[in-house]
Amino acid sequence: MEFDPTIPEGQPNRIKFYVYGEGFGYGAEGGGHATQAILDSQGPKSTPQVCLVCHGGIYDETNHDVIGGAFREFDVFGFEFLDGGEFEDHDGLRIYTKIGQEEAFRQLNAMVKATAPNADNPDNPIVGLIDGLYHPASVEVAGAVAVDTYVPDDTADPPNSWAVKPALYSTIVKKYCRACHIAQSSSIDFFNYGEFDGYKDLIDTDVCSSFEMPHAEAPFVNMWLSTDPAAAHYLADSITGLGFTDPTCPKP
Repeated sequence: MEFDPTIPEGQPNRIKFYVYGEGFGYGAEGGGHATQAILDSQGPKSTPQVCLVCHGGIYDETNHDVIGGAFREFDVFGFEFLDGGEFEDHDGLRIYTKIGQEEAFRQLNAMVKATAPNADNPDNPIVGLIDGLYHPASVEVAGAVAVDTYVPDDTADPPNSWAVKPALYSTIVKKYCRACHIAQSSSIDFFNYGEFDGYKDLIDTDVCSSFEMPHAEAPFVNMWLSTDPAAAHYLADSITGLGFTDPTCPKP
């Protein structure tokens, strides 16, 4: 991906995607530009469309332009790390721990914020998440350490605010929805609880019946393998979740 600050917000190719074939070079030896990529066990998918599922934006197939794509935050807590100090040596390999990579992640997140990701979304959810990860410090301050307490600071009054059900956000949206939805339009970015609840019936169908969501393989597998709590039941329950009319999830 490449960011061009000379291109005004909202114009094509402010964020560009380049996908290469095997060899990672350009031309015959490197494989050239790739029209498909394999990102999971489901086989090849068209590029850049497969990128835009999580990076947002649309692809103009006639002019080969991407409009509205966004660089994404580095969610420190979405990675797995070794425990311990700055790094550990394993058979001669230096494997860094979370402590050893905090500053590198902060610098990456500061760069992402500087690209004004998803700038046409008035909720500004990606920047909000980055700022929330480093609250009460700032991602621009050297040495700032990420904290795992973020819930959107939506200004809607209850019952539309996530303040009504912060545990639902942290248990479901954060783990299984946010990775893709936060880069989408304000109508489906799940920035506030009222919006999420407003899609209750559709979420019920997509999650529990058609199994179209979570859309990406990793969160889909993680959700259905979760046990503490079992995410599908947590989401369907009237107390912890959205309270589906039929709380059976999955449905036969």
